Amino acid sequence: MKPLCSLAHLASFCLLAGRVEAAITLDLTSADSIKKAASTVAYDLMKYYTGNNTGDVPGNLPNPYYWWEAGAMWVI
Repeated sequence: MKPLCSLAHLASFCLLAGRVEAAITLDLTSADSIKKAASTVAYDLMKYYTGNNTGDVPGNLPNPYYWWEAGAMWVI
């Protein structure tokens, strides 16, 4: 597990996403806190994903998002 790499990817995606509605509390010394924060981020990211819908492109985000933003989402 590379926590610094994951945190860098998360920060990059937040900058690309353009807005943050609420802060996520994270205690880097607590495994439960890390898991809860990661779960919250994953759940919120999946709200943008429509690839599960019939006829949509798997792995890509709908317009106005670009392929590299979808790639950043999947790396996280």
